[in-house]
Amino acid sequence: MNFRFSIRTALIGLTLGAGFSLVLAQAARGEDWALGVVIGAVALPAALLPCAAWTLVIRGTSALLAARATEPRTNPTDAPHPASD
Repeated sequence: MNFRFSIRTALIGLTLGAGFSLVLAQAARGEDWALGVVIGAVALPAALLPCAAWTLVIRGTSALLAARATEPRTNPTDAPHPASD
């Protein structure tokens, strides 16, 4: 993955952060709509986190099994019989 950082990316992130800070301040003042936006913004990453974690677990497991399958056999009697396929 080749991430290229630019000043435009920084300005977009800064603008989104400032907007979220304004919504957070309104939520602290008791505005119901702002509280809903904050809860939604926090719930979305929390809902996606288990999916990302399981993806990492599955990829790690498959990488381990693939590395194990490519290990050279040291004992010729360990090789499967060609007719068993």
